[in-house]
Amino acid sequence: MRIEKAREMIQFTDEPLTRIAELIGFPDIHSFSKAFKKIEGVNPSFYRKKKSSNNFPT
Repeated sequence: MRIEKAREMIQFTDEPLTRIAELIGFPDIHSFSKAFKKIEGVNPSFYRKKKSSNNFPT
């Protein structure tokens, strides 16, 4: 559920990834990135870049 919220925040806000990690309850960006990649298959910064270019399927 936290990763789902993170996806929304990455896609629809300009919040820094470190702030998103903090807001959804991860202790640091490294644990957030690891969990995000495990579920989504890509790291959060790549996800944001692809979503902003509209070339990445949901």
